[in-house]
Amino acid sequence: MLVCQSLVAADSVSIRTNYYDVSGDSLSTIRDDIVQRRPWKEERDAETRWTIDWSFTTEDLGSVCRLQSLTIKTDITITMPRWNAAASEDDTLKGGWLRYFKLLAAHEEGHKQIALAAAKRVRQRLGQVRATADCAELERAVNREGKKAVDEFIEREKTYDLQTDHWRRQYGGPLPARR
Repeated sequence: MLVCQSLVAADSVSIRTNYYDVSGDSLSTIRDDIVQRRPWKEERDAETRWTIDWSFTTEDLGSVCRLQSLTIKTDITITMPRWNAAASEDDTLKGGWLRYFKLLAAHEEGHKQIALAAAKRVRQRLGQVRATADCAELERAVNREGKKAVDEFIEREKTYDLQTDHWRRQYGGPLPARR
């Protein structure tokens, strides 16, 4: 069977970072404000959402149908808390916030890397789909393989969050209350 060896690569990756503003004059009040203002109900301070879409064209060669072109589009959106450290004169508070923010951002970077690896795997798997007897069958095969690849990385992401307890085990978070 034919495997399309040279698919035109016109892939795109879009990475956005959104912020939700928080305030407070102590780690405890900042923590309370994060809980109140985060745009989701789950107990996590930041979030990375990603989608991977693919589009393709096929070529009907009469007895077989093969992929002619393939495009992968990856969208990653990271949402983080933002506190205006410049407004505070408390260097200990600023240092605590900066440490927390950097560690939280590093965890979300892990999610971003999972998404980028997923996009790479989708391209790899779809590029290996063999030609089929008809184009409808090929379309089903491409979509099935793409979904399998995405599902594999959704599971990896779940494992990452279980292993890190949404970063708390990884870095000692969440933002602690000052005692």
